[in-house]
Amino acid sequence: MSIQKQYKFTKSTLPIPFDILYIIIQNLYSSKSFKSLSKLAQLSKEYNNLIIPLIYKDIHLKSDEQLQLFLLTNYYSSNLQQQQKEEEEIKNKKTSYKIKNALNLNVKKKVRSNSLKFNYNNNNKQQKQNKKIFNDDKLNNLNLIKTFKIDFYPSRLSFKLSSSLLNNNPLKIEKLIFTSNSLIDLNEKLKKSNSPKILTFYWSKHLPNLFKPNKILIDFKNLDITDLMLNENWLNTITGFNISIQSWKNNNYSNNNNNNLKEIILKGENWFGILPNPGIKISIKYNKFNYLNSEEEDNNLENLKENNNNNNINLIEKIQNRNKIIEKRTKSLIKGLRNSQALHENYQSNSSLNWEIIDILPNPIITNININEEERFIENQREKRKVLDDILTELDQVSPYITKRYGIIGLDGRRELSCLNWVESF
Repeated sequence: MSIQKQYKFTKSTLPIPFDILYIIIQNLYSSKSFKSLSKLAQLSKEYNNLIIPLIYKDIHLKSDEQLQLFLLTNYYSSNLQQQQKEEEEIKNKKTSYKIKNALNLNVKKKVRSNSLKFNYNNNNKQQKQNKKIFNDDKLNNLNLIKTFKIDFYPSRLSFKLSSSLLNNNPLKIEKLIFTSNSLIDLNEKLKKSNSPKILTFYWSKHLPNLFKPNKILIDFKNLDITDLMLNENWLNTITGFNISIQSWKNNNYSNNNNNNLKEIILKGENWFGILPNPGIKISIKYNKFNYLNSEEEDNNLENLKENNNNNNINLIEKIQNRNKIIEKRTKSLIKGLRNSQALHENYQSNSSLNWEIIDILPNPIITNININEEERFIENQREKRKVLDDILTELDQVSPYITKRYGIIGLDGRRELSCLNWVESF
């Protein structure tokens, strides 16, 4: 029986070629192998500087426990290095004394005791002096975050943990994203409370202590808000989110213009009561979906080719549903403008309303195969003009201050609102 010799491989000092390293990093990043990326980042300072910003660029957490672990990991990873460094210094001092003692040098016990005690006290003093520096250093990686997406609403435990670990320095990020699951999670948390209204009022104000974003995106496109708002607990949920949004200060309330909330984006079917402080831009991105799938659309075109004069009953129903959605969006937009102006009056703010409306018109339903792109554009402008006319007519009656302050005459000689910016995505 032969015994195979185990070869000992020595580390190579040759770095990985940049083109190969780039491919490795891209493959690991695309497959979301962040654990492997983290290990690769530990190989050298150059790798760390290259990989860590990539790992922390976009963060997506799916549970409250992940948020707590995320905060704790970043806190202890930085302090652990300092702790290991201090222990190593003490160990070296003890080792140095043992060497001197073994060589029979003149080292008095009293000197040893005083020396160690003196050095230990100095170490504690230095640690206290550097405490603030270490608390700032632990945020280095966290400050690399660009987008932070959460599928939940943070618990009180997470708020307490962030308050102690972040040392009243919320995470400065470009965009904070709340998915529809975060609204559902807050709703479930409030259901378990005996006093949801009190919890909503005090609890929601802590969210800005955890995050300090430039933009906030609330994605509720998968929720039917109209039906949910009939439920009292959902009213408390929306109220809680509204209080959270208004807890963030804008540029008008802060001397520092950096890292202040500048825009809130509502992504869904209609406005449902979320309003930021005055001076913050509001963008509403509606669902732009097709009412016919590809197979139905092909069948619809075939029917139009066979008999262009006969209307398809199913097609008529889809057109009616589309018109109802446009009407519903128009009413919600009017309500949002009214409430936004009321909020400005409550804060006695002179800042202007700034609303951006994205894709308020759903994709058109094809009823004529011979229509060209120019005719479709004209029809789109006609529908948009009707929506604006309905808004102006309603606001003249319910909130004339808005039409007086923001009413302007457009290039076509008709009234427009300067506070509304219409955007079409393609």
